[in-house]
Amino acid sequence: MRGKKLLAMTLCTVMTAGLLAGCGGGKGNTSAAVDLSSAELTGEENEWGWIVPEETLVLDVYGGEGDQEKLVKDEYGGKAKLDGWLKDNLNVQINWQYYSTAMDEKLNLMLANGDYPAIITNMTDEMADKFIAQGKALDLTEAIEKFGDNIQRRYGQYLNMLRSEDGKIYKLANLYGYNPNVAGYDFGIRYDYWEELGEPEMYSTPEGYYEALKKVLENHPTNANGQTTYGASSTDKGQNFLKAMLAAYGFINEYKHDEASGTFTHWLNTEEGLEIAKFVNKMYREGLIDPDFLSTDYETLMTKMQSEQILGNFGTWWYGWTGGHQYWATQDPDNYTVEKRFANVSVHADDVAMEDTTLLTANFLGSYRCIITDKCKDLGMVMRYLNWENSEMGNFIMGWGAPDEDNVWKIDEDGTWLMDDDILSVDTKETTFHKVREDYNGGGSYMIALNGQWLRTDETQNFDHIDPRVDRVSVYDYWPVNEDGTFSDEGIRLSWGHYNAQAKDISMYNVTYDPNAEITITKQTIKDMLETEWARMITAGSEEECEQIFMEAREKCNGLGLEELTEYVKSQYEANIAKFEGK
Repeated sequence: MRGKKLLAMTLCTVMTAGLLAGCGGGKGNTSAAVDLSSAELTGEENEWGWIVPEETLVLDVYGGEGDQEKLVKDEYGGKAKLDGWLKDNLNVQINWQYYSTAMDEKLNLMLANGDYPAIITNMTDEMADKFIAQGKALDLTEAIEKFGDNIQRRYGQYLNMLRSEDGKIYKLANLYGYNPNVAGYDFGIRYDYWEELGEPEMYSTPEGYYEALKKVLENHPTNANGQTTYGASSTDKGQNFLKAMLAAYGFINEYKHDEASGTFTHWLNTEEGLEIAKFVNKMYREGLIDPDFLSTDYETLMTKMQSEQILGNFGTWWYGWTGGHQYWATQDPDNYTVEKRFANVSVHADDVAMEDTTLLTANFLGSYRCIITDKCKDLGMVMRYLNWENSEMGNFIMGWGAPDEDNVWKIDEDGTWLMDDDILSVDTKETTFHKVREDYNGGGSYMIALNGQWLRTDETQNFDHIDPRVDRVSVYDYWPVNEDGTFSDEGIRLSWGHYNAQAKDISMYNVTYDPNAEITITKQTIKDMLETEWARMITAGSEEECEQIFMEAREKCNGLGLEELTEYVKSQYEANIAKFEGK
């Protein structure tokens, strides 16, 4: 490909008036025409489903906060390997840029000085809308219609939810899709210690969890280092306890939604909210919660779990894996048995059925957005690439790296996307899968606007080529299965054997806030206050004091506009329903 010209969408290029005329405009310049003719390529698609352009397509992308030095250093050569594959097989070059600055801060600076690249991804919905409102994001509607058949197919009706008020599309989602996880919010416990109790069945309510943790702590009051043991801790000042409990009661994003009446109620204005506060306070007062939970960070929590000082996992499910068997299996194999792990457990409030909980949720569009800015010189070719990235083959390659004997997958003679046998042992995933996929093959280095979640066969996508020995495949992960679909690894069966909550689609509950709107200030003010008040509720010296703090917090937050915020959340839900239905 040497000697081919560069169709560069340059990071810092000062564009001339003639170039701007061919780029179109964002919402503030909707009348400008976009020339897509250069993307009308002739020729046959190659084995990767791509028509190779004569000129190298260069994509300049800002991907958010990250370690640019590490990316460029490319210690293990994965980036260089993927770069070479893209150039040799697609004639595409991706210039990916990270900055150490928080993304919102960097984007605001870019807007102020006009120094931003052709493509920005992994931004929030609010920041994407900010670029759109200032006319810095291109209208993608026509380009998607002409060159985005895979995008239209993979999104289905959800594409409607990305339309602006003028009916046009200025942004796409990154890492969208259906949740492939088995577990969500967790009421986990050390499985081996729970087995010692001889209980006839696993608990299924918060109260049952409390009772089981108490018994386990009575049997194991200290760890091998003589440190007092606890049932749970936190990395976010106890927000994990609140979120898990709200999910067990069926709340969605802190709100109770009565579908029959259409009403929304914030948890602070419900009796269930008070029950939750009293329950977590009881756990704290009786020594089940680590007294240092307000000052514990992720690394400290992992150390406490790995050293067996924390014997439960109350919140994010995978903390029980990284803080448990994934560590013990590789760092202390002589003392590891398959039963030595945290079991992820789903529970439901007494008057809520398991299927009505929100422990495991699916938000199809996710939280990350991608825009093509007015610095782009060739929207048609960019859209062609994003469309390839959303093909099944493109999606998989950009997530897992190119198929190769030295990668974790290859394409077999019969067309099967065959997995390396080494990755079928899940306890060594960190070294046999994640390191090989990422460090040695560049998998996940350049994900711009693709499906990052469940790569399965359904009405929108076909991944029948994936090796049948694995299931719940995403761009990040997978799980080995038997022929009947059950998990082949005994440890996984133990970890997830007591998690029965089904995924609930909460895509219609996405809420977007205008950074300059009064309601956004109200939301942040209430959020900040509630974080402080929730910590006070947990650590109250008695149930009566906890209830008093709860009632005072309710009064304060309602005085700050909580009811108005609730109405705004309701209006966003109703608007999402209308958008989804194409109204």
